Amino acid sequence: MNIRSFISKSTGLNKADLEKILLMNIQEIKETVSPKEFENEVDNYISNFISKTTDFLVENKKTSLFTEFMQVTLNTVSRFEIKNLSVPLNIISDMVELVHNTNSPGKKTRVKRDKRKDIFDAAMIVFSQKGFHHAHVDEIAEYAGIAKGTIYRYFKSKDEILKELVLEKNSIIVNELKNIFDKDDDILELIKEAIVHHVDFCERNKDLYRILIHTPWISNDINTHFYKNIISHLPMIKRRIISLSLKGKIKTTNFYTVFYGIFGFIDGVMQKWFQADCNYSLKDELPIIIEVLFYGFVGDEAREKSLLVK
Repeated sequence: MNIRSFISKSTGLNKADLEKILLMNIQEIKETVSPKEFENEVDNYISNFISKTTDFLVENKKTSLFTEFMQVTLNTVSRFEIKNLSVPLNIISDMVELVHNTNSPGKKTRVKRDKRKDIFDAAMIVFSQKGFHHAHVDEIAEYAGIAKGTIYRYFKSKDEILKELVLEKNSIIVNELKNIFDKDDDILELIKEAIVHHVDFCERNKDLYRILIHTPWISNDINTHFYKNIISHLPMIKRRIISLSLKGKIKTTNFYTVFYGIFGFIDGVMQKWFQADCNYSLKDELPIIIEVLFYGFVGDEAREKSLLVK
């Protein structure tokens, strides 16, 4: 239901029509669910309706209608002898702000909060505590302080919430790695810096990576996007590495194999870290990561004997 259809320039809020539609919708809920579910379903419906209407009134500078809108809504709900409504705290905050701004015309309405970020933050809490498979959108909505229906305005499912959350995090690290490689320093030192930075990023976001371990169908899509995104930003690095190879400063090898090998090796170290329940700092693994990636794990003497056998 769109509140816009109940507002006109000449008469303001059409309270009679709004009440009529609310009555009809609540009655429909009553006829389609059990008595035990009725109050909960109406609660979800009204919370979502208030949230959407609050956003509409703010965005369209019609906050003066808010008090009338709430009076009609609450009076209509009370006719069904519903005693409680669990309106999320953020909606209550918005309502108080709207009433205050209505009574203080000279005060500007505050900037609308970033509900997408609120959903991401709440999802991380719920996914971490419950596990992805046992988490429910209702719980995410409760932690975010918004109506369940509001979440579906941004995301189709909890799978999409996780996927979009990880893509956003990946965009951050891609940009940070790009900034590292944009510097005109020794390329090998920049690669070391990028490895250190990536390990630190993984440790700071361990809850997210832990969740992804148990959602391989999402992880595969994310990893494909992640690697393609990084590669698309690294043509300059590829050229510099090829130049070093031609000068004999590094081994001649396939750039993409090396690239995937570096991140694959770090992923393997992370798996070991998770198996140990992250009971030490992932950065403790940096010396061995750098040693193996840059110099291999075979000692000089063993390497020379291996070459002689060939």
